[in-house]
Amino acid sequence: MFDPTVFENLKVAIENHVYDLDNLEHKVLINNRIDRMEMSVMSREFALRFILAEQEQVTAEIRLLASVKDLANEILEIPNEKPACTLCLSFEMPIKDVARQCSEVDLIMHKFWDPELKPTQTLSFIYGAE
Repeated sequence: MFDPTVFENLKVAIENHVYDLDNLEHKVLINNRIDRMEMSVMSREFALRFILAEQEQVTAEIRLLASVKDLANEILEIPNEKPACTLCLSFEMPIKDVARQCSEVDLIMHKFWDPELKPTQTLSFIYGAE
């Protein structure tokens, strides 16, 4: 038997919570899942992609990553290193009024948490389309 890593503990907690939001509370609809161990570089990746049940144009993704360094630091109990992994959150939605909608998104993001690293909004468009 082995002790689960930070990655595994967070993966189970995130997975259980998001699946409860889907199956029990019907607040989200999960439409993609990744659970990957990359043997060539000994890394782990877990992701759940979902849409809001009442705003289907908004897609969210929670991605959890652990590199070989993250895993080695934890398993080998390297002095002065803290067990860790990387959590990435992303959202996608169509934007028609850039100034208004991007400003609203920025306010919403800061309402829920005051991040040390400011969230980045990236816009893309189809060439030739308005």
